Amino acid sequence: MFGATVGTLEVFVQQTATGPKSGVFYMSGNQGNQWVKGTAPLPRTGSFKVFVKATRGVSFTGDIALDDFGFSSCPTTLPSSCKGFLCSSGKCLDIRQVCDFNRDCSDGGDEVKCPSACTFETDACMWRNSLHGDSYYWARSSGLTPYPGGSAPKTDHTTGTIAGYYMFTRLDAGTAGYQAILQSPKFSRSGTGCRILFWYLLTGTNPGSLSVSRQSDQVAPQAIWSKTGSQGTTWKQANIAV
Repeated sequence: MFGATVGTLEVFVQQTATGPKSGVFYMSGNQGNQWVKGTAPLPRTGSFKVFVKATRGVSFTGDIALDDFGFSSCPTTLPSSCKGFLCSSGKCLDIRQVCDFNRDCSDGGDEVKCPSACTFETDACMWRNSLHGDSYYWARSSGLTPYPGGSAPKTDHTTGTIAGYYMFTRLDAGTAGYQAILQSPKFSRSGTGCRILFWYLLTGTNPGSLSVSRQSDQVAPQAIWSKTGSQGTTWKQANIAV
């Protein structure tokens, strides 16, 4: 604020869209040909907007400039135009990319807080072979586990390494028509848009079929997804409404 006829500089805070603007800073007149630090108190709680108003003096011989605007000793967040998931890098993801076992954020932040997620890296997460109807079984395995015929995946999907774990059924076990049933613990659906996501490999000359069923309380299992025959040699994603 420099000049013989410089006007005024004011700062206002508004806490609601239609609420009043409260003045928190006021300066008037010539403050010299130098930068001057201004400070203003802010609301202790809630959201707010800041308005800076410069008022011209009686003539043009006065200038007002503003630089290095910031906040001190108060946590503030800027609104984002991202309608999905915002990575720490600023990258915006579609919400369907969150908790899909793919690291879409550079720091993997989209795969951190995932309810009921299981990568099988540590254990089977309470998933188990069903006591009814399975003639051969699912086993927690890795690319380091040798199997006859070499049908096991060399790497898992989570880490992409031979040391990563996954659930696997051996094609050399049992005969045609045998079933391996992997049963989840009981989950509580939190909303109408609830979905189950997983990555699968169904490969080989005659791999059979892979299906998913849903069971609620005492109701008989209801099939909600299935694939039959080889689906290629790469991990594929399933995204199923439950």
